Amino acid sequence: LPIIFVGLFAGPLAGALAGMFSPIVSFYLTDMPSLVLLPFMVVELFVYGLSAGFLKSIKIPEVLKVFLVPHKVFSVCLRINLP
Repeated sequence: LPIIFVGLFAGPLAGALAGMFSPIVSFYLTDMPSLVLLPFMVVELFVYGLSAGFLKSIKIPEVLKVFLVPHKVFSVCLRINLP
């Protein structure tokens, strides 16, 4: 949720960078998430921050944007067919 707020209020670049670096900083400070999950969380939060940043200029209430970001990201991920 904080990464989505960063993207919504600061834009796509700041949201993407916050999403990319927050799990890395958390790992070094607390060993959470585990090293195995770290790359997946970096990618996930990067996409959340980036997509929330792209919604910054759309004129709908902020509350709807917060719920719209995960819904759209998951719907796109479900359509990707990985081998």
